[in-house]
Amino acid sequence: MESELQKKQLLLAADEMPLLRECAFFKSEDGFVHPNRVLDFDVLIYVVSGSVQVVEDDQEYCILPGELLFLKHGCHHYGTKRNPPMTSWYYFHFYLPEITAQTRFDPFESFTYARSLNKENHSFFYQLPKKMKLESYSNIAQMQEICDLFEKRNPLERLLQNTMLCSLLLNLYHDSESDRKVALSRQRTDQMIAYLQKHCEEKFSSVDIETYMGLSYKHLNDVFKKETGMTLQKYHCQMRMERAARLLQQTDLTVTQISERLGFDEVFYFSNVFKKQMKLSPMSYRKKCVRI
Repeated sequence: MESELQKKQLLLAADEMPLLRECAFFKSEDGFVHPNRVLDFDVLIYVVSGSVQVVEDDQEYCILPGELLFLKHGCHHYGTKRNPPMTSWYYFHFYLPEITAQTRFDPFESFTYARSLNKENHSFFYQLPKKMKLESYSNIAQMQEICDLFEKRNPLERLLQNTMLCSLLLNLYHDSESDRKVALSRQRTDQMIAYLQKHCEEKFSSVDIETYMGLSYKHLNDVFKKETGMTLQKYHCQMRMERAARLLQQTDLTVTQISERLGFDEVFYFSNVFKKQMKLSPMSYRKKCVRI
C-alpha cells in the first residue's frame, strides 16, 4: 500500500512528454511567504540562496540552497513562515500526463532490452523524488537553458522546451535513483556486517549468507567489497581473529580450545591464520599481552 509521501510524488510517463506552463529564475529582496493556493499543475522549486518554506497539505518542507522540491497539483500549498530576504530560486510550472500504465520502472530489476520496441514497451512510468539535493551543475545549467528558451516566447520552440523539461526530469530521476542505490548498498552492507558479527565463531558459509539476504552471493560480495574494500570472507576472517585475540587476552582458554570455539578443525591451521592476520603466533600474542 502506498504511503502518503508516495501518493504525493510525481509520476513521469515514458510515452508522453510533460507540458511546460511557466518557468523563471526569481529573487525576493524583501522576503516572502509562500502563497496559499491549490493548483491544477505541478511545480518544481530549486533554491539557489536563502530558503523556501512551504506546507503541502499537512507536511511542512524547508528547501535549502542546492535542494529542490516537487509539489503536486490538487494539494493545498501555503506558507506559515516568512522566507529570508534575498532568497532566490528557479521554479517550473508544468502539466504531467495522466498515468495509464500500471508498471513502475525499477532500475534494480534486470531485463532484456528488445532490439525493436512496440507501444507496450513504453507503457511504464518513473516515480520522481519528492525532495533531493542537487550534486550536478549540469542540471542547474539545464534549468537556466529552459528558462532562457521560455523567455523567447516563440511558439516554434514549445516542443523543444517540453523536450528539455522532460530531459531535466529524467536526469533528476536518475540522480535520485543513484542516491537510492548507494543507500541500499550501505544498508545491505550493514546487514551483512551484523550477520558476520553474530556468526564470527562459526565457519564462513556463502550459502548461509545467500539464504539470509535472499540474494546471490556474487552480488552480495561485490556490494560488500565496494563498500568496505574487502571480500565477505576476508572480513569474516578478520573478525574471527579479533575475537581470538580478545579470548587470548581475557581468558585462560588454551589455543586449542580457542581454535575449537571459533570453529576451526585443526589448531595448526588456526595458528597459521592468526599469525598471518596478527603478525604473531597465538602464544606469542598472549605472552606479549601479559607483559603489557
